[in-house]
Amino acid sequence: MPNDIHVRPAETAQDRRAIVTFPWRIYRNDPLWVPPLISERLARLDPQRNPFFQTGEAQPFLAYRQGKLVGTIVPAIDHRSNRYLGEKVATWLLRGR
Repeated sequence: MPNDIHVRPAETAQDRRAIVTFPWRIYRNDPLWVPPLISERLARLDPQRNPFFQTGEAQPFLAYRQGKLVGTIVPAIDHRSNRYLGEKVATWLLRGR
């Protein structure tokens, strides 16, 4: 169907860059938007550079409609925090058009 959304895991460096730069599409006409540093955002998604991944995990996803990127989803879970708090909690970041 033409309005179906296809979601797939972000697995490559190009996918991670697409997640990081997607907000430019959403907020490009907002005069109050202050863009983040791309290198800083890429580091957040990199298990080798972000200490979060020592005790947590995240799996970014890309959402496409008719071959065009229309959203990003990044669910995450911090196992150490959950053990400490005695909870089973996850979080996620969602951006879309």
